[in-house]
Amino acid sequence: MADDETTPPEPENPLAIPDEHTLDDLLRYFATQDAPRVFTLCRITPGLRGATVLAWGMSFADSAVLYLPGEKSVGFFDSADSAHALYRRLGDVRLVWPDYVPVRELTQLP
Repeated sequence: MADDETTPPEPENPLAIPDEHTLDDLLRYFATQDAPRVFTLCRITPGLRGATVLAWGMSFADSAVLYLPGEKSVGFFDSADSAHALYRRLGDVRLVWPDYVPVRELTQLP
């Protein structure tokens, strides 16, 4: 391309998305296609006297990420099951799949 030539401007809306609402719906659709599944590791106290959330995780198709809030650390695993296998050594630790809408999101509904 010669110096005096300019590149043509790109179209302002090449995907022809009509409005922000449609864009939000499209982005939500893309985000949910490969969204990770949330899980938690819960530690059960001896005698079933109580339970605590030891860690929160996200399970992807090929890996899992685990966040330990008390230690503010993150671990990477092959799967939620492999994370569970490691932490099960600490005692009675259960892998839980909540699959629910968090309460904090329910309170934000119109």
